[in-house]
Amino acid sequence: MSGEHGRRGSRSVPSVRAQIVGSLVAAALIVAVAVAAVTAKIGPGPDAREYRERQERIEELREEELERQQELGEDG
Repeated sequence: MSGEHGRRGSRSVPSVRAQIVGSLVAAALIVAVAVAAVTAKIGPGPDAREYRERQERIEELREEELERQQELGEDG
C-alpha cells in the first residue's frame, strides 16, 4: 500500500484532531451551562445551610458541656 491507498478518508490528522478538540470544548461548554442553569434554578439548597446550622449547634452544645464540666470541677 503506497500513497493515499492506506489512509481512511481524505482528512489529515491535524484536522481530525482539531475537530475532536472542538467537540470536547463544545461538550465542556454545554456541561458548564447546564450546571450553571440547574444551580441557578435550585440554588445551593437547604442542605448546605442545614449542615452549617447543625455544626454551629454542635459547637454550642460542646461549649455548654465544657462549661458544665468546669463548674462541676470547681465545686467538687
